[in-house]
Amino acid sequence: MSQMNVLHPKNIARCTAASWVTGYVKVSCGKHDLAKYEGEQRLQIKRVILHERYNRTLLANDIALLELKKDIVFNKDVSPICLPTADVKTGEICMTTGWGLTKGTGPANVLNQVALPVIDQATCRQKDWNGNLISNNNGDSGGPYVCRTDGSWRLSGVISWGYGCALPKKPGVYTRISKYVRWIEHKTGGTLANVIII
Repeated sequence: MSQMNVLHPKNIARCTAASWVTGYVKVSCGKHDLAKYEGEQRLQIKRVILHERYNRTLLANDIALLELKKDIVFNKDVSPICLPTADVKTGEICMTTGWGLTKGTGPANVLNQVALPVIDQATCRQKDWNGNLISNNNGDSGGPYVCRTDGSWRLSGVISWGYGCALPKKPGVYTRISKYVRWIEHKTGGTLANVIII
């Protein structure tokens, strides 16, 4: 299975653990500007599938699936994305998007995107790492980190957490989707027309 219907609302495992999510939260597909209606699809959540080994303290296994009550309709603004077939290489440039805080002043109304390199874990852990990059921000959690591999966009990560608000030398931390492909396939049973990974 290479094609999945994957979209990215602004939640992750720790945000979907509450039972109220299925009754009160809706997913908007095809949204770009939060300040106006754009004909987006607003879909109800049928079920939240939280990873069984999710650890709230360590943020380990920070991944969830949202099963929607209706299938997503694909159009020019909404399209599926492939699952990764392998880890992306260090230094590869990928894209992330979100409506999180901008310049520490408040959330954005228009969806923002930024190109970010893949950084290996050893570099991330260095206290003297002098990377200077723009990163995801508060409010971007659950957003996608997509990489173009073999001519196809693939969901390589989902924004999990970070230190502060896009601080220098403090890159965002992502859930590595390649680690969860089998779990996703097992939980969805191959029926993915109404599933969202967050």
